Amino acid sequence: MSTMRLKITSSGSGEVLALLELDRAILVEQVLKDLARSTEAPFRAYTLLHNDRPLLPTECLRDIFEGDEATLTAVALPMLKIPCNLDVLAAAFIPNSDDLLMVTKGNITAVKDEEIPALGDNDPTGILWFWRLFRAEQWSFLSASLVARRSPCLSNNALMELWAEEKDKEEFESYSPWTKEEVEEQKRTGIIKWGKKFVDQAGLYLRIHDESHAVVQHGFDAVRPPHARQPLLATQVFTWNQSDILGGCGNVDRLDLATGEVTNRGRIWDAWDVTTDSSGRIFYTSCYDGTDVHLLKDTTLLQPSSEKPTPTFIVSQTVGLGFNLCFDATLKVLVTSSRDGAFFVISPPGEGRLDVGEGLPSIRPPGDDHTPGDKTAPWDTVKILEPDGRKASTGHGFYAHGGRITFVDANAQEQLCTTNLLDGKTECSTFAEPINYVTCSGDFCAVFTRASAP
Repeated sequence: MSTMRLKITSSGSGEVLALLELDRAILVEQVLKDLARSTEAPFRAYTLLHNDRPLLPTECLRDIFEGDEATLTAVALPMLKIPCNLDVLAAAFIPNSDDLLMVTKGNITAVKDEEIPALGDNDPTGILWFWRLFRAEQWSFLSASLVARRSPCLSNNALMELWAEEKDKEEFESYSPWTKEEVEEQKRTGIIKWGKKFVDQAGLYLRIHDESHAVVQHGFDAVRPPHARQPLLATQVFTWNQSDILGGCGNVDRLDLATGEVTNRGRIWDAWDVTTDSSGRIFYTSCYDGTDVHLLKDTTLLQPSSEKPTPTFIVSQTVGLGFNLCFDATLKVLVTSSRDGAFFVISPPGEGRLDVGEGLPSIRPPGDDHTPGDKTAPWDTVKILEPDGRKASTGHGFYAHGGRITFVDANAQEQLCTTNLLDGKTECSTFAEPINYVTCSGDFCAVFTRASAP
C-alpha cells in the first residue's frame, strides 16, 4: 500500500488543522472525513483547495499528487454536515444560541432509553424524540439534551376507547396493526407497544419562530401555556396527523424548549408543513380536495384556539401547490414548493408581491372544492419557475431567506440546492450520502445526512 503525508491548513488563520498519513488511493471525500475527526468541530464542512483549485469529493489523491508529501488548504463553509444513523424527521436552529433542535425516531446517545430524563413531556412509549444539540458542545450527540418524547396519538385514552369497542377478530385485524391478543396484553399491563406501521408512518414538520418561537407540524401534539411574566424563549410550533386507525385529525402544537411542555394550538382536518409569520400567526399546508395553505383564525403562538376543529382562512389553494411551506422574514411572504418544477410566493393583497413570476387565481372554482375553511379573504399567489425544473423533496427541509430558497432535490436526494427567486439562478452541492434533512439560519445551514461507513 502506497501512503503519503498530507498537511491541511486553514485558509483563514493559516494554522495547521491536521497532519494525516493516508493511502494514496483514497478519495477527497475520505480526506474530508479524516479532517473532521481531527478537529474540535467535527461537523464543520470544508472545501479543500490545491493551488487555489477546489477539489471534488470524487477525486483521488494519487491523481492529484506525485510526491509523498503535500499540503492542502481548507476553506470553512457556512455549513454543518451531521451524519446520523436514525432518520432526522425535522430540525431547526434555536434563535440567540445557534443550538439545534432535532427530532428523531429514537435514541441518538449511548445512554439506555430508560435512563434518559426528558426536560418536559415524556411518554415512555414515545416514538418521536425532541433533542437539543448545543453549539457550545459542537452539536455533539453525546451531550444532547432530551427536550420531550411523544407518541403519534392524542392520548392513550384514545386507544383504550378504541379497544373497548366490541369487534370480531376478522374485522379488528383488517384495520388494526395489533392482533386482539396483543391488545388484551397491552390492556392488562397498561404498556403501549407501537407496531411497525405506527413507527413507519409517524412524522412531523417543525419551524422555530424568528422571535424565539418554534412551529412544528407532525403526527402528535405538543405545546405549552405561555409564561406569566417573562417573554417566551425558544418555542416551536409543529403539525402532525393522527393515524386514521385512531380517528385521524391533524394537530398544530407548540413546544416550549425552556420547559419541554407541549400544548395544542389547533385541531384541524389535515396537516402537513407549518410556519409562522413575524407576528406569530400560524400557517400550514393541507390536502383535502387539493393542496391548500391555511391561516389559523384567532390563534397565534401565544393564543390557543378554543374551537375544535379550529377555524381557518384559506389564503391559497392554487392548482399545483406543493406541501413544503416556509415564511421569508426578509420579504414578508410565504413560499411553497410545487408539484412540478416551480415555487409559489403567497402574500397579502397588494403587499410583498415580487416583480417576477405569473399571478394565478388563489381559490379553486366552488364546484371543484369542498375544503373546510373560509375562502373569503384569499392572498395573492405568484408562480415562479425553477430554472432547471427541479422539485423540492417533501419533508426534508425547506427554507427561504431574502428570496433564496434552500431545498433537497426530489430526484437526487444527495443534492442540496438554493434557488434565487429574484434572478432565477440555482446552485447545487452534491453530498456523498443521501440528505435526511436541511435547516438554515440566515446563510448558515445544517445538513443531516445518512451515516456512512468510516
